[in-house]
Amino acid sequence: METPISPENKHIEDYLDFYCNLSTAPKFAVLIKGKWGSGKTWFIEEYRKKLKEKAKSDKTGKKSLYVSLYGMTDCSEIQDWFFQQLYPLLASKPVVVASQVMKAVAKLGVKFDDKLTWNILIPDIKDLPIKFNDSKFNLLVFDDLERCNIPIESLLGYINLFVNSEEFKVVIIGNEEEVIKKENKYQRFKEKLIGQTLEVSPDLHAVLKTFIKNKNVKTPKVKQIFDDNIELIKKLYEQSKCKNLRTLNKIILDFQRIFDNLPNKAKDHPDIIKDIIEMLTIFSIEIYQGNLEPSDIGKLINKLEKEAYDFAKIKNQQSQGSDKQEEIQEIKNKLHYRNIFIKYDNIINNNYDSNYKFKTLFPSIDWWENFFDKGIVKDSSLEETISDSIYFQDEKTPNWQKLLYFYFYSDEDFEKILNSLALDYKERKYEEIYEVKTATILFFYFSNLKLYNKSKSEILKESKDYINYLKHSNKLDWKLYNDETHEARSIFSEVLSYPEYKEFNDYLKESQEQIKISKFISESEKLLKIMEDNIDEFCKIININITNGFLNEKYYNYPILKYADAEKFVSIISKTPNDKLRELFNSLQLRYLDSNQTHIHSWGMELIEEIYFLYQIQDLLLKLIDQREGKLSGHLLELAKKEYLDKSVNKIKEIKNT
Repeated sequence: METPISPENKHIEDYLDFYCNLSTAPKFAVLIKGKWGSGKTWFIEEYRKKLKEKAKSDKTGKKSLYVSLYGMTDCSEIQDWFFQQLYPLLASKPVVVASQVMKAVAKLGVKFDDKLTWNILIPDIKDLPIKFNDSKFNLLVFDDLERCNIPIESLLGYINLFVNSEEFKVVIIGNEEEVIKKENKYQRFKEKLIGQTLEVSPDLHAVLKTFIKNKNVKTPKVKQIFDDNIELIKKLYEQSKCKNLRTLNKIILDFQRIFDNLPNKAKDHPDIIKDIIEMLTIFSIEIYQGNLEPSDIGKLINKLEKEAYDFAKIKNQQSQGSDKQEEIQEIKNKLHYRNIFIKYDNIINNNYDSNYKFKTLFPSIDWWENFFDKGIVKDSSLEETISDSIYFQDEKTPNWQKLLYFYFYSDEDFEKILNSLALDYKERKYEEIYEVKTATILFFYFSNLKLYNKSKSEILKESKDYINYLKHSNKLDWKLYNDETHEARSIFSEVLSYPEYKEFNDYLKESQEQIKISKFISESEKLLKIMEDNIDEFCKIININITNGFLNEKYYNYPILKYADAEKFVSIISKTPNDKLRELFNSLQLRYLDSNQTHIHSWGMELIEEIYFLYQIQDLLLKLIDQREGKLSGHLLELAKKEYLDKSVNKIKEIKNT
């Protein structure tokens, strides 16, 4: 055989050798049973290869014929299968040819004893082709017993015909547990037909080797990767107690897809490959077993956070000697996701954050959900996040980034990196808000664990000083960094609930808002100067629609007009030529409404704060229109106000009121 049979199944191979080498048929069949996916079919295919190889070198070697009973409804279909193997050239013709040659049938009564008689349609073996009676084909294999739709008494009666022959030995393959559930007559007939029952143990190593040789696995490196990680996969299957090996083939094919789309530097990194195989195997097993929905993968961090809290309550109750054991057990049973992953080493560890693995995954937990739920492999996040992962850290990696994976470090390395981060912080090395916030979160987190020698109040003071430094040196970005979803799913999410961190975060937002207002006031003054000098340029800057997508619209989705001087705005309008008034007011309306004036478009929703500026414009325009009563410009201004400005204000008011 190409792949050796495992020691767990060697006894089956030895027995089949004995059975096939009997000089005359023993007049009983051998049943090889096992659960779905346990490798029964793979085993018998490997054994048949052995017979075929022996037949080549030994003239007395025995060949075999194989038939899958899956979905069959009549014994004549079995004959067709045998015919196709015996006469491969004729088998390419319509099945009816096979039927004419093979289906010499008669209604016969097969009697086992005085009490048990089967009346079935069976072929007369004497009329079957001579080649079928050739002793080289003395082993007949009937697979997928539990998936056959032929009545069990008819099927086993048909097989019994071959068992009673002087020439044939018969092996039946099936999931006996399922047959018993499906056919209550099975046990009565089994004892008359089957003389030996053998159970296959899942042979992951051998089956994996076979799947790797699949033509669909085209990359030699992928074949080598699975060779190198066989023990890891075997361990995960053992931990999951999964006996179904069919998932292995899909795991291999899925990995091929993932591997093809990985950044090149990831393909040569053994730790990345190992982690991907680990998560791919675990998710595949749990989804296949019905324990995990693909659409729930992205929610695992939040769900495990909640279950970790419930688990902590259980431990607390037990430590206090609670006598409510039934209640405690009921809570344990509800820890669905914890119960799924606790059995795997390195996924949930009671000694530290239960979500650590999922929070530091590459690819990310969201990527895995998209992969299993939607089949999406190509994702920019593969390239974007790889450099920030633990796998590619070096001397250029920022200290805050290194500490995101602090569990991997020794005591000495951790202390060294943390001290370096504290020095970076003191020297104001970081200017990006994301970096400053992350470093601050790390200090709070490690302080709480007593791994950092400063108190939370000291960290709060230093963090405010840092914000003040950035603000006064004009380095504080006014755009709010608001990635609270990411922060809440990080391993350090508990910090978000610390009062000191909340005070720091509020202080940061207030500081940014101050800079934002100051900047917008200054920018609004520049904007009005542009309006005064070049009305066309002004329209482009405030409105994405006015130029049909030409992206010169710097403030099309920022409420810059909230900070503009309304009197100055109307003063400029008063000087605008009549032929430009329609263009100006139309542009202003398109800033908020769609071209049909029916609803506020998506980016217009971000500009609702400008409503108070528009109120002022309405009032000031009324005064200007009164002043120009009897003049063409007054008439045009009144039309523009009603047609464009008033409609915009009314739509915004509707939204604001709801």
